[in-house]
Amino acid sequence: MSDLIEQAESLIDDLSATDAEIVRTAIASYSEAERFSARSGKVKDAQAFRKAEQNLKKLIAMYSEDGTPDTIRTKREVHAYLVSRGYKVSERTVYDHISDGKLTEQASGGFLRSDVDRYAETYLRKRAEKSSEQIRIDADTELKRERTRREKMNNDQLAGNLISREKIGAEFAARIVELTQAHENLIENLPHQIAGRTEPEIRDMLSAAFRKIMLSYSRKLESVRNAE
Repeated sequence: MSDLIEQAESLIDDLSATDAEIVRTAIASYSEAERFSARSGKVKDAQAFRKAEQNLKKLIAMYSEDGTPDTIRTKREVHAYLVSRGYKVSERTVYDHISDGKLTEQASGGFLRSDVDRYAETYLRKRAEKSSEQIRIDADTELKRERTRREKMNNDQLAGNLISREKIGAEFAARIVELTQAHENLIENLPHQIAGRTEPEIRDMLSAAFRKIMLSYSRKLESVRNAE
């Protein structure tokens, strides 16, 4: 067992059930990526292993102190945290306040929980008061739900369940080449096809040819998406 896995597993007993499951999932992804990389020797598997390793290291750093991160990582998590604390504020308002400098993001990324609390006390108003225990539970629930969503996305990326940006770009580039070729073929063949035709007939032929090209283009994009 690697030192990294031992570090991660040593944290699990002090975490909530949800956070413990996040760490276990990251450990499993790391172990699987490590095996694939060692067995295949392929560059893509080595890259997947490095991503899994970085993800696990981030989680270890996040939970290593007291099981509760002091940094809220994204604007969306800030909003979720504030709402769960009983503050009446929209996500758009939080984003605007951050843009206005009322809440400052750290240079390394994320927002200090103490800064978020100070910002809320200064600029926001609360809904009907909840008990401190209920507020704490709600805050933890909202943050964990958002964190679980982000970790699932990371794990899906590692498992290849999400289409890469490069893959999408390549597929669209291929469709553009096909569309260009169809257009050139139309230009080359059309003069012979419309010779002697009336204006309404030519208009109908052009419309039908254009629809045929666009339908073919659209069907192929749909088939690629479904295949993925």
